[in-house]
Amino acid sequence: MIPKIKEKPTMVIAGPGAGKTYGMVEKIIEAIPSIKPNRILAAITFTNAATDSIKTRLQNLIQIPPNVFIGTNYSFFNQFIFLPFATLFDYAPLDKLFLEIDVKKIVDGQCKNKSNPAARNFVRSRIVNKLLRDGKVPFEQIASVSAKLMENTRVRDVVCNRIQFLFKDEFQDTDTVQLRIFEAIRKAKKTFMYSVGDPEQYILGFTYNLRGIKKPTFDKIPINRFASNCDECKNDINKRACSQLVEFTNNFHTSIKQVSEVGHVESAGVFFISLIDLDTVISKFIGLTQVVDYSCENPRRLLLGYENKTFDDFIDKYGLVPISNDNKRPKSILGESLELVSSAVQLSSKGIREKYDLDVVGYRKLGIKLMHAFISEDVQTKDKLISFLEDDLSFTFQNGSINLDSKLNRLVNLLCQDSAACGNNFCASIHKAKGLEAESVLVVARNKNELKKWLTTDYENRYKDKNDTCRIGYVGFTRAKQILCIACKETIDNPIRTKLRELGVEIILK
Repeated sequence: MIPKIKEKPTMVIAGPGAGKTYGMVEKIIEAIPSIKPNRILAAITFTNAATDSIKTRLQNLIQIPPNVFIGTNYSFFNQFIFLPFATLFDYAPLDKLFLEIDVKKIVDGQCKNKSNPAARNFVRSRIVNKLLRDGKVPFEQIASVSAKLMENTRVRDVVCNRIQFLFKDEFQDTDTVQLRIFEAIRKAKKTFMYSVGDPEQYILGFTYNLRGIKKPTFDKIPINRFASNCDECKNDINKRACSQLVEFTNNFHTSIKQVSEVGHVESAGVFFISLIDLDTVISKFIGLTQVVDYSCENPRRLLLGYENKTFDDFIDKYGLVPISNDNKRPKSILGESLELVSSAVQLSSKGIREKYDLDVVGYRKLGIKLMHAFISEDVQTKDKLISFLEDDLSFTFQNGSINLDSKLNRLVNLLCQDSAACGNNFCASIHKAKGLEAESVLVVARNKNELKKWLTTDYENRYKDKNDTCRIGYVGFTRAKQILCIACKETIDNPIRTKLRELGVEIILK
């Protein structure tokens, strides 16, 4: 019988560049000698890139024991809750295929009353249940099913008896469904919990619309709700940015005023490029940041906008490298090729081998054949992929809502890794830039209203912002280490210009 613990979970609230993950790694190392042989220490975070970072830091310091699990939220839910119990409690059959399915797209196509949340949720529930019965598991449903399973006392006891320590990175990215799982673990009082996060970097409110759920107000977002039951610690150090940038971004944080460990850096600062032509803006940004090129060994530029496509027209001209934050880690080009085939035909690897009478070697040859088609550029689009599957492999493509585009892009990026690694100018949406940093950053607003929201310093108005627009600007601003440039694709008015000057921003007129 595992005795209940008396300690509250620990929640460390810290701003950008505070070394939250480094601090968590130190706590993991301290906890490892205390792990019981029959129990687990789990360290989880939001993305695979962050997972790899934690694992690398640990491996550089210690030999990681076999009863330490490091992974994403979803891999944790899958390994410890979904896979052991979903079939046992009739949520999914034994033979399952995990797929990137756009459930919202199916709901949009089947729901006649699109503005009625109750109607949408009814249709959504029916679609998801049908997919699960057929053994097709949308990745997003791993957390939902796991949350339902954790409501069962027996499941909760087994899971919590197994997990002795749970370290949670980037807690601000936790949604209401995932919160139910962490709350169940907390209430069981059998697991030591340590979390880090920054409420001001919460910018995932749009996901609630996708799931037909009402957005919470800022004080009710999951990290703030969970923190109310924790021993809360605050870290006000910024190890990333110079003092000029920290003084600027301090205007927007509602709970922490950071102190720069870097200090003042000559020629660094915050600038507004008063031009609306994006081509000219990028050229001016590169010119302004040449000073960093001479002062750093391998300087990086990061160009950010709200939309993924913001800089698409300038990728070739300026040698920009698009950044992807796919949640799935590409283990190998062959593995990605085979997974692409599985998604396209909507069959598991076992299902493909059975339907098309293939042994393991024959199955792997399929992936190799697809790899060669990519290298020779015979398959670069979804339409060409479908033709290749049907004409060259004699497979049956299953049309529907399977999101093949991200898998195609992932495979292309893997094949282009070497050439991409040579560039130092990167572009992304602000959402994809979370956790990244660069010596010089350009953040472009779509219009003056968006920029006005980004520059909101009134805390009450920031709390009321359910669309996260204020915080999206903050996340973009805080990626920079030395130079931050802001621009807008629409001519700004005098009140915005005055606000910029009040915030200490130097306006570049031409």
